[in-house]
Amino acid sequence: MKRRKVEVEKTLKSNEYDDAEENWGLVKKAVLSSQNNWRKMLLSYLRSQEDETSAREKVLKEVNFQFLTQILASYNATTSEEDRQIFDALELLENTYKINVNMISPIVWGEQSVEIYKKRGQLGGTLSRTTPEQVLELLDGMRMWNTVLNHSRPVMTDSNGDTHDGKVLYDVRFLLRLFLSMMHPGSELKYRSFVERNGLALAFSCTSSTDITVRRLAYCVLQKFLTLLHELDIDTADDRYKNLYVYLLRILKQSIETEAPRLPHMVSHFFARVSKLILHPESPVYTAVLSFFILKPVIELNNVPEFYKLLLSSSADHHNQEREWILTLILDALIEPKDYNVLQNRSGIKVMLCLFTTCMVDMVARRLILSILKAAVQMPSVAHDLFYRMNLQSWIASVIKSRDLSVWEQCFLGQIYSILIESERKTCRSAEPDPSKKSYLVAQASARITSKVVLYVMEAISHKQIAEENVQSIKTTLDSKWRPKRKKQESS
Repeated sequence: MKRRKVEVEKTLKSNEYDDAEENWGLVKKAVLSSQNNWRKMLLSYLRSQEDETSAREKVLKEVNFQFLTQILASYNATTSEEDRQIFDALELLENTYKINVNMISPIVWGEQSVEIYKKRGQLGGTLSRTTPEQVLELLDGMRMWNTVLNHSRPVMTDSNGDTHDGKVLYDVRFLLRLFLSMMHPGSELKYRSFVERNGLALAFSCTSSTDITVRRLAYCVLQKFLTLLHELDIDTADDRYKNLYVYLLRILKQSIETEAPRLPHMVSHFFARVSKLILHPESPVYTAVLSFFILKPVIELNNVPEFYKLLLSSSADHHNQEREWILTLILDALIEPKDYNVLQNRSGIKVMLCLFTTCMVDMVARRLILSILKAAVQMPSVAHDLFYRMNLQSWIASVIKSRDLSVWEQCFLGQIYSILIESERKTCRSAEPDPSKKSYLVAQASARITSKVVLYVMEAISHKQIAEENVQSIKTTLDSKWRPKRKKQESS
């Protein structure tokens, strides 16, 4: 009986091996012929067979230069679902199936890679050599900067769950590994090209990633780039900015006390913007921002750098530009409640609210402040803090009727107000029911009192569609329930 059982098990294993081998043939054919579902087929097969020794040996034997280049020809290095599948498949091939990817290094991708790899296959890596400059040229500068600003945000999708083409970002996991592969000793990578293509800015911004692996890769790129700068000849003509970048990287390095810490977006975005600013000494904010690094050997990682100096600029010529620079930084870096807390360490919201109603700010600065407030109230915990501690709803009611404001600004304030009170209503509804506390009544009363002024202003400009939408939204919120939901008692 036992002997028969062993024979059955051997037969099953043999059949599994035959099925796996047959399935690999189908997968390989799908990849090489670019069938519609080849990405999903490849990833599913690699995941299902990663624990099978025979399957791994089969894949290791048959994956060659042509197979890998065919995959990369369809890869765009973005965060789209298709590109994520390709990245995961390549990662499995390299780490689990032990495929030597050096055969396709330096890595290029997309439609342009077809011709590059074709020449490399015909002439060899020595005669047809791809330089780091050519690799960087494959990167789109605008998309790179959008990735710097937004890779930490949730991916924007439509109602079908598809990523919007205009908002697709680069996959930072791939780019950071790509940068590391180009920063070996004796590399021909030109530091200025790397900065101009926003590579350094991306590395700085990735220090705020929630993924520890991404942060480690980012810090490794920064260290490798610093080493690369030290190897440059100080007498070369293109080297006049080198010392500034060395100083910038050293200050960040000296300010870090733990391994791969997660920096606030306010700090990482500041370094990303400064890395671009160094190449533009003609900028009106150049002196004000760069002088900050001369004052201290380290920076405080829990504060907005140079917040007071730039927001309350005393410059006779460039005060507007300096104020707009720091407000733009805050707007782009206000991504999560942690960033709001960093801003509040300098009483940031209070200072901006006080500044909004003065003659010190122009229309551009006021619009930036309004955009910051809108970004803040869209985070429930931040909106709750602004409602109770900052009394933002009363501030809006007091300034919205000002004659100095344009109709657009009044509509924007009305929109912020409607988002704020609706967020607070939802917070009250989700709170734990407590008969001894009637905090929801206080919130509801505050909303009803302040809404009278806001509704009066919105109805006066109701010919504007956004104003009419604000009126409907505010009235709907006021008429809805604010009392905490009563939890249904569990049946015994």
